[in-house]
Amino acid sequence: MIGSFGQVTFQASAAVVETFKSMKRTTTANYSQHKVHGKRAVLEFTSFDAEKMTFEMTISAFLGVNPKTEVEKLRKMLTDKKAYSLALGTDIYGKWVLQSMSDEIQYMHGDGKVLQSKVNVTLLGME
Repeated sequence: MIGSFGQVTFQASAAVVETFKSMKRTTTANYSQHKVHGKRAVLEFTSFDAEKMTFEMTISAFLGVNPKTEVEKLRKMLTDKKAYSLALGTDIYGKWVLQSMSDEIQYMHGDGKVLQSKVNVTLLGME
């Protein structure tokens, strides 16, 4: 197992591949600028924004995963409005909420069954 976010397990084996790519973590500090006549503005730290984590998942029946089930699982996590632990390897990255997701169906079977979806996920850190 590579890691997990709530009920979503990131894994790679001979039978199943469900992982992510292009994971990006953003931390932002906010500063106010106080203008001083004839001089440079003086900066004052005011706060940190919630940390943001984004990544992309390819969920594919060709890789042993049911795309419909996994996308529904993520959508339920978003609508439940709960924080979930994010673990990667042996590291725990704290609690995160699923702020947004988009899913794009890439392949469908002739009977209408989704075979592969690309999902973009945005998490916000709670701690």
